[in-house]
Amino acid sequence: MCYPWILLFKRGKTFVNILIAAPAILAEVITLIDYIKKGSKVKLEITREKPNYKTSKEIKYMLFSPEFYEKHKDDEGLITHIYKNE
Repeated sequence: MCYPWILLFKRGKTFVNILIAAPAILAEVITLIDYIKKGSKVKLEITREKPNYKTSKEIKYMLFSPEFYEKHKDDEGLITHIYKNE
């Protein structure tokens, strides 16, 4: 990782150092603001309920069975198959 702000605090500051560092620092600040905006939109759902998983035998079947794979390969979110249907 490059730290362009180091160029601003270097002892022998030159115009070239400032010319290189300023746009890089601006890009870092813009990226930081973007991350903060996107992060504030994320809502985490925290529950205290323990998920109800299928048995280890059923999970092994799902992991290693070609038939199961062929049947469900186009499903979105294959991980949802480890939960028991209620």
